[in-house]
Amino acid sequence: MIAIKESFAKILEQPDRVAVRDLLKSNFGELNYIDFKADWIENDKLARHILAMVNSGGGIIFIGVSEQDGKIEPSGLSSIRDKADILFEQVTTEQLRV
Repeated sequence: MIAIKESFAKILEQPDRVAVRDLLKSNFGELNYIDFKADWIENDKLARHILAMVNSGGGIIFIGVSEQDGKIEPSGLSSIRDKADILFEQVTTEQLRV
């Protein structure tokens, strides 16, 4: 359990692909502060998930990743990225876009 918490802390300190890959390789399954969604979920449901995590001390929601019996697999990432880009455009102002 300590290794998982250290991997989680590493992502929060320095969010990059290596940190995320290390966390996912540990095959720990879902925890109170880590949630997996195989597909994009509707915006209002996503907002509820985010608020629940914030209210419980924070966490990470991985979208495009499925978990079954502790085994973690990527799923449908290209379509999810398109939906994430559209949502980002809708909710950010021009000043925040880089």
